[in-house]
Amino acid sequence: MEEHTLDVEPRLLLAHLVRQALGLTGTHLGCDTTNCGACTVLFDGSPVKSCTMFAVQADGHEVTTVEGLASASELDPIQEGFKDEHGLQCGFCTPGMMLSAKALLDENPDPTGGRGSVGFVRQPLSMHRLSEHCQGCTSC
Repeated sequence: MEEHTLDVEPRLLLAHLVRQALGLTGTHLGCDTTNCGACTVLFDGSPVKSCTMFAVQADGHEVTTVEGLASASELDPIQEGFKDEHGLQCGFCTPGMMLSAKALLDENPDPTGGRGSVGFVRQPLSMHRLSEHCQGCTSC
């Protein structure tokens, strides 16, 4: 995990900080209205849409982008699952879906019941079912 200390303008959005100042381009900007989820990052482990959060709000918190899932030598199991099941669609909103899946599985490693509609993100990942539930992607 890398720690960054930056001076930023109070009005700078977290999505712009991540992409422009840090060069982490896996966080995408799609709609700027929170509808698509392409800008999703994990904020203290919970998925948030970084296009609606000011960068200064991240001070003292842990922010994880899709680049933070993999190690230098191997992909995270969620990334492997998306790859193995060809769950990339156009690829634009995939990082947000991966981070949302990670947050879900971190919170509940065996989602069932009311969350059963997304329980299929466990390994092996069934991406054809995930794509049926992907909503709001305006870029695909």
